[in-house]
Formats: sequence, structure tokens, C-alpha cells
Amino acid sequence: MLLGTAAALVPHRTTQRLQPLSNNVVDGTASAPRRAVVYRGEEDIDVDAVAASLISRGLEPDVVDVDRLAAALAQPDVAAIYAGRYASHEALDTLEPTKPLYRYEKSAGAFKLDRRCEASDAPKWVSLEVESEEKCLERNGWNFLTPEEPATWGAPPCLDAEEFVVDQDGIRDAVVEHGVAFVRDMIPTDVLKRCASIVDQRWAEIETALSEKTPPLLLNGIDRFEFNEIVHRSDGRFDMKVPEEIRSFLAEAPWVPAVHALLGPDCVPLYDSAIVSVPGAKTQDMHSDNGHLFPHAPEHIASPHCVTVICPLVDVDADNGPTEFWPGSHYESVAKELFEERARTGAHIPSKSSLQLAGSVGDAILFDTRTVHRGMANSGKAKRPILYIAYARPWYTEGTKNFPDETLLS
Repeated sequence: MLLGTAAALVPHRTTQRLQPLSNNVVDGTASAPRRAVVYRGEEDIDVDAVAASLISRGLEPDVVDVDRLAAALAQPDVAAIYAGRYASHEALDTLEPTKPLYRYEKSAGAFKLDRRCEASDAPKWVSLEVESEEKCLERNGWNFLTPEEPATWGAPPCLDAEEFVVDQDGIRDAVVEHGVAFVRDMIPTDVLKRCASIVDQRWAEIETALSEKTPPLLLNGIDRFEFNEIVHRSDGRFDMKVPEEIRSFLAEAPWVPAVHALLGPDCVPLYDSAIVSVPGAKTQDMHSDNGHLFPHAPEHIASPHCVTVICPLVDVDADNGPTEFWPGSHYESVAKELFEERARTGAHIPSKSSLQLAGSVGDAILFDTRTVHRGMANSGKAKRPILYIAYARPWYTEGTKNFPDETLLS
């Protein structure tokens, strides 16, 4: 817990400096430990929990109140400053932007870098749960509690998927507002079992045809190829056309009324495919399937021109690769901010909280194809197929050709 009650904080109003678990040693000589200033302002931040977490990372917390803040920040060995979201003090207002100032975001349960310090090399988010260094490294890829070390920003906490679950009547409003909707138990599992059988059969046919090439091609993360039936889109992720009978199975799918509400009753099928990620498939780059019809328009066009439905054909979890969305990124301004941040920082982990949607067989995800998203890595032991059923307004045609003319199957 990083937040405590006011009553719990009253007995601990000390300003003494807590000692780290160990000192840094350079060339056999003890060096001054890096110091993190924790400001005890008027907000209910459990400064003792924050200090304990900093100690576990090798930083020396200096818990100060309003009278000592200015003097503490004037010291040369300050690595970072941690304060409440609304904490105010003249010393904070005049802080050098090279000194990372983090403010606590209660909704995320983590500290976020103050926007005045975004030009620094400090990570965007800092999670101060009390955990071992090994666990922190395992979860984040690096220890992002030492601001001068990371080469990339850390990802903020993900949004709660349950907050985006809607019933069938709520699909339209969710897609218009967030760009994505998640519906549980939407499709009968017996229908999806038939679809899965057809997908598996087509996968086997393609695997056989690839093996007969010279040299043989494999459905792995290495061999690159593009055929009319299947394209290796990214490392271990394949876009495979599915037979027309899949669409016939789903002609009366429960999502059709919502798609009509979003695109009009005269909407047309755009494409039907199965996105299959094999074990070892890597996380995709974030992207949008379709751009905006009128880039840089002064007003957001609320109605989408394309909508895609994702149906898992196996139960999807954190291991075999959920699909990650950035709610609200169907707005051009939000998407632009995400892509500009990536270009500016070189980081592939945006600072805007994402939504990772998994789902069991029978669940469905519907999204505006302008919404920024990506497939996550498959660290499981089996392939992960999902149906990707796209619809469009009748006048829309894609400007790119997703599948080449060269065929694989005779």
C-alpha cells in the first residue's frame, strides 16, 4: 500500500533520514548513497511504505516535511523527488527540470514523472511496491527506480479490463467513446468449435504446402513469406485467410446489430482472417489497422468507417498473448501523441495506460479500426488463433493490398 489514512500517518511524523540496507562501494571505498527525497505534504501518502520500498532498491530516502524540503532539494546527491499529486511548495515550483519529480497517481497506484521534467532521461512511471530487485527486473525488464540508468520509459499500470466489459446493448456506445468494447459469452461455443476446426484444417494445408517449397518454409518466427492465403506479418504472427464458410457460420452473429448501429445496415464484409501467433511470437509494434478519413480535421468524426470483431478460438491469457489497446486512441490527437512519443523517445512502451484484453472462447472484442493496438507476445507452448472479422461502410476501400496475388494452395 502506498496510500495510508491520515490517522495512520500522524504517529509517524518524523523527519529523520532512514538508513539504506547497504552502502554503494566504488574501488573499495564507500561512496555516498544516492538520495531520494520523499515529501510529506498534506496528502495521505504512506511515506514510510515509500521509504521502505526505496531502501529495498538501494536508494537512501530522506523523508522531509514542509520546513526541510528546500534544504533537502538543495543537496547535490538527490536522485529523485517523490510527492503527492497535488503537493505544492515553492521549492518544487523552482526545481531544476533535470531533477526528476514524481507525483503519486492514486488511480494507477504508482508515481508519474511531472510534466516539467519530461525532457529528462528519467522513466515516465515509477512503481514503489515493496518487492525484491529480482521481481522488479522480471516484471519491467529493468529496475526503473534508478532514474539515470534506464534507456527506455517504463509502462504505466494497465487499465482494468472489467471496466470495459459491456453487454450487447452497450457495444455501440463503448466503441464510440473508447474505441473498443469487450463482451463476455457472446458467441455459442459450438459455433466457434466448428470455426476452429476449419482454421486448424487450413493451417495444416498451408503447413504442408510450405514444407514442399524449395527450400522448405516453416511456420515459425524466422521464415518470411507472403502468399495470397497467408502472410507472415511480424515475428511469429501470421495473417491467414479463412474459407468463406466461416463468414456463413457467423452471418447471424450476436454482434451484427451493434455493427449495423456503428456502420449502418448496408455495411459490407471487408475481410475474414485468422491471426495466429506461434510460441515465441514477439510483441507487435503498436499500430492502427486503418487511418482517419480526413487527417487533421478540426473535429473528431465519432462514427467509424471500419469495425473489427476479434473472437478467440482458444482461451487467451497473459501467456499466449492478449491484444493490447489504448482506449481513446481512435481520436487522431491521442494517436498522434502516442506515435510522436515513440518517435521522440525510441521507446516501444507508451506512457499512456493500455488495456490488455484476453478472453475465453465465446468472448468477443469489437473495435474501431482507427484505435491503436498491438498483439502481445506468445510465451505459451501452443499456437494462439483468433478470428479477425472486419466490416466497413459500403463506399470504403482500403488503400493497401493486404495479400499478394501469388498463391500457395492449388
